[in-house]
Amino acid sequence: ALPAVIEGATITFLDLDLDLAVTPAFESELLDEDEFTDRRHGRAYPAELVEQAWAGIALAREALLARAFPFDGTPAVLLARVLGSAPAV
Repeated sequence: ALPAVIEGATITFLDLDLDLAVTPAFESELLDEDEFTDRRHGRAYPAELVEQAWAGIALAREALLARAFPFDGTPAVLLARVLGSAPAV
């Protein structure tokens, strides 16, 4: 996705459709490449945007292989803290 834009109480962003799905066993699969390709042409994404999207996927794969953030367990710890401190409903 492109960076979010915050205007007042509204947050908007453009999802570029490319997703790297990661299992708990750290196996990954690239999803929605066809949708990205279709929208890339249909919405006339600039070449720089397409390059940045693929660079983002490459960066995520590198982080996954290195078990670097967000694949280092930090999100799970933070989520447990938040959920653990949430008031009972």
